[in-house]
Amino acid sequence: ELMEVEVALIFSLDAESQKLKLAAYEGVSDEFARAVDGMKIGEGFYGEVAKTGQAMVVENVSRDPRLTKPEVQKMRIQIQLIVPMILRDSITGILCIAMRRPRQFPSEDIELLTAVGTQIATAIENARLYEKERLVAQRLAVSERNYRQLFENANDAIWVHDLEGNIIAANEATEKLVGYDVKELIKMNMRDFLSDEGFNLAGQVRRKLLEKEPVEQPYEQRLIRKDGTEAILKLATSLVT
Repeated sequence: ELMEVEVALIFSLDAESQKLKLAAYEGVSDEFARAVDGMKIGEGFYGEVAKTGQAMVVENVSRDPRLTKPEVQKMRIQIQLIVPMILRDSITGILCIAMRRPRQFPSEDIELLTAVGTQIATAIENARLYEKERLVAQRLAVSERNYRQLFENANDAIWVHDLEGNIIAANEATEKLVGYDVKELIKMNMRDFLSDEGFNLAGQVRRKLLEKEPVEQPYEQRLIRKDGTEAILKLATSLVT
C-alpha cells in the first residue's frame, strides 16, 4: 500500500529442491499463481534474482526475452520490481511487486522493498522456528507421557534419586517393596532404608558410574523396609543425564 502497487508476490526458497515456493500473492489469478509456483533457481526473472541475489527492475515485461511463463502476459503486467529476501547472508526467497500500467521504481523504492524483504524473511524464519519448537515440545510431551506410563506400571521397583541420595521419583512397585508410599519416599534419602554397609556400597557404585568405570550389574543390595524387615535385592543402577 505504501508503494501503491497492484501485484505482490512472496516466494520462499526451498533449500532441498532449490525451487521457489509461492508463499503468498495478491492481485493475480490462481492460474498465474500455479504457473509461477515451483520455479527453479535461474529460471525466469524470479529465478535469476534468487540466483544472483541482486534486485531487478523489469520493464516491458511481456516483451522481455527472459519471460518463461505466458501467464504473465495474460495478467498484462507492465513492470516488475524483484528483490531477494536475505537472512544472515543467505537468500531465503524473493519479493516481487508489479504494475499493469507504466511507472518507475526509483532507487528509494528498491531500498524500501529490500528492507521489507529482510523483515519478511525474518518473520518467516521466526515462524518456522516456532513451529519446529512446537513440534519438538509436542513430541517430548508424548515421549514423557509414554515414559511415565512405563515407569508407573512397571512390575520392577524403579526409583530415581539425586547424587546426594535424595529420592526424586518412585513407582508403585517401589511402594510395595519398601512399605512407604510415594509421598513419603520423595521426602526421604536412600540412607533412610539402607544399612551403613549398603549405603557405602551405593556410594561406590555411584563413584564408578561417574568416573565411567565398569560396574558389575545387577549387584546385591539390602534394603530395610518400613516395618523393619530386610529385603535382599538384585539391583541395577544407571546415571540419568
